[in-house]
Amino acid sequence: MAVDSSQNFMPSGKIALDVEIMRSIEEAGGWEYTGSMNVAIAVVYDYARDRYTVYDHNQIEELQMCVAAADEIVTHNGWWFDLPVIFGVDRADWLTSKYVTTPRESDGATLYDRQIDLLRIACDLQKVDPDGPDSKTGYSGWNLGSMGLGTLGIGKCGDGAHAPELFKEGKIGQLVSYCMHDVLLTWRLESFLSQHNYLINQYGKIIHGIRQRKQIQRQQD
Repeated sequence: MAVDSSQNFMPSGKIALDVEIMRSIEEAGGWEYTGSMNVAIAVVYDYARDRYTVYDHNQIEELQMCVAAADEIVTHNGWWFDLPVIFGVDRADWLTSKYVTTPRESDGATLYDRQIDLLRIACDLQKVDPDGPDSKTGYSGWNLGSMGLGTLGIGKCGDGAHAPELFKEGKIGQLVSYCMHDVLLTWRLESFLSQHNYLINQYGKIIHGIRQRKQIQRQQD
């Protein structure tokens, strides 16, 4: 495993990422206010090169450029959390923001076309609309730690709710380690799903099937 500074390396192609926030959910005003949470640390994994790149709160533009350049972006709950946080957009404005609606000049792909969100896939494989009124039922039991324990035998190494506190205390190394572990779980789970077409949660529930792209709803239910 190799770790790079974003000044020395720009991930591209297929990536996995995770973000830790600078401001707590309470400080931001609630989960809907992703535009006010601010990136404390982000870690990006480059599949082709097997390398991790760390971005701090002073490197948001570079992080945005990385996401814009990537062909596939693997996350867990990234569509409604990590990506809006990266681009500083509240959830209510996310689907109509330029980051979502503007196709890339190179291939016409939108950000939604390029994102692979494991939590949304868990809903899809249960035949639950990830943006619909039953989405909470589909999400239940499929957090990252639960997926990791059931599928890989590896859980999370901390709680993301503590990230703002770690940032304020200057414990950046601890924060990076936690974020990097989440990225490890994310890309390994996606790779497992791609190879075996199923996932297991910590309660032994299995979901299986080949993931399919679905047209996103332009308004939240």
